[in-house]
Parts: sequence; structure tokens; C-alpha cells
Amino acid sequence: MDRLGWAIGISLFGLSVVSVAITLYSRQPQVLPLGARLVVSGQTINLEVATTSEQQTKGLSYRHSLPPDKGMLFPVNPPRPVTVWMKNMFMPLDVVSLYQGRVVTVAPSLPPCQTNTCPLYKSEVVVDRVVELPAGTIKKLKLKQGVQVRILPVIAPAICSQASVFDKSRCWVSFINSIATALGDRTLVAQREGIANTPANLWQAEKLSDER
Repeated sequence: MDRLGWAIGISLFGLSVVSVAITLYSRQPQVLPLGARLVVSGQTINLEVATTSEQQTKGLSYRHSLPPDKGMLFPVNPPRPVTVWMKNMFMPLDVVSLYQGRVVTVAPSLPPCQTNTCPLYKSEVVVDRVVELPAGTIKKLKLKQGVQVRILPVIAPAICSQASVFDKSRCWVSFINSIATALGDRTLVAQREGIANTPANLWQAEKLSDER
């Protein structure tokens, strides 16, 4: 019985340690690749892109600061009204909702919240992207309903250019998939200009769009 008791005690202790480890891991902030950039009024904000449901659920939780030129992009597919809350946030954020390249709602300086009764902020209108930015960005960029913005892909990672032919293709596919929402607009430009939708040519399509 003593051995059984010890075995049960050790097992329970092991489960407790695993539970604590999982809890601590879940409270770690996520830092995602910079996959897109927000361009408005000649200014650029680099964006991490949260594409999976897990990434979007965690968002900027547990982050204590955000550089003034960075934010996070949340693709909304299919487009629909969305609800945002600030649970487990440790800094105020500006939240901007977009639809078809225009601002549809702005929520400046939403306060952080570490309780289980955090307020909900609803867009009330259909959106296809949500961008979370450092508090004060809405005022700085003069963002308001109706303002046109562009979500563009970032420059391709240098590692893709240095890889072998086979690995380079895989690198590009992975990179493009991670910023599919940003490439959507560029693909339309490429089709209009008759440019093949290859990685290199998509950046050319972006250049054509930027020149307009």
C-alpha cells in the first residue's frame, strides 16, 4: 500500500507539474513573422500576421510593449462583424477594422484587462481585416471611417533568395501562404496587368500598384 500510495502521489505530482508547465506556456507572448505592412498617408506600419485561429485567439496577449511602427493583422475570412476584447493584454491598443481597403471602424486606446469580465467591443459592420496598433496610432495617422489604406506584402525574406532551387520554392510557398491575405490585393493587380502570379512577379505587381 505504501508503494501504491507513493506511486499515486508521484503521478499526481507529475500531473501538477505538467499542468503548471502548460499554464506558464500559454501565458507566453507570441511573436509572429512580419508578413504585411499597412500603408496610409505615406507612412508604413509593419504587421505580424495572425492567420490561424490559435494565433488570432492569442493575438498580442501578454505583450507588454509594441514598437510604434509595428502592429498585428487579423484576416477575417469570410468577412463578417467581429468582436474584440482586451483579455490578458498589458498595454492599451488602437483597433482598426477594414473592409475592401477602407477603414470602417476605429477604437482608440482600448484599455488592457486581466480579469474574466473584460468588456467586448463589437464592430457592428462586416469587416475583412482587423489591425491592432500601439495606442495613439489612430490619432497619429488620422485614421477614421472611410479612409483608404493598403495592406501590402513585406519584402521577401533574404533566406529565400539564398536557398537552393528546390528549397527556394518551398520557402516562397510557405512565405506566401503566411501572408495570403496581403497578397490578395496584389494578385488582383497582377491579373489586371497580365503578370504571372509567381513570387517574383507579385512584388513587381506591388510596385505597379505603388506607382499609382
